Amino acid sequence: MDDLNHVLTFARVAQAGSFAAAAERLGIAPSVASKHVAKLERALGARLLQRSTRKLSLTEAGRAYYEHCARIVEELEQSRAAVASLQAEPGGRLRVTCINFRAKIATRVPKSLKMEPQRHPRGPRDCQSRSQVTPRC
Repeated sequence: MDDLNHVLTFARVAQAGSFAAAAERLGIAPSVASKHVAKLERALGARLLQRSTRKLSLTEAGRAYYEHCARIVEELEQSRAAVASLQAEPGGRLRVTCINFRAKIATRVPKSLKMEPQRHPRGPRDCQSRSQVTPRC
């Protein structure tokens, strides 16, 4: 199977039209981008890019391969965005326990939690208030 980094590099080179622009976008050296594409070409047994000193273009095999790679790269970006959006908001169970000497907090927290679903809809909430003091360890 092709190394996903090599596939991503090839897709970026094809989009940018140059190794330098693709490498800058990927945060790697142009020589590394060139090596990734060369390894991918060796693995596939086909030339994907026609290189000259002034121009870089896709071969017929390169165009066919890029059409599939572009979809894979788009899916990968959407996957990353989906995970990032889940991490952007707080989520999971929220459990708050208040003891008697913090009575003001004990009455305010449940009210605040009732408003939280509109602001942070993810995750169940559980609020308890106890009238006894728990000994400290």
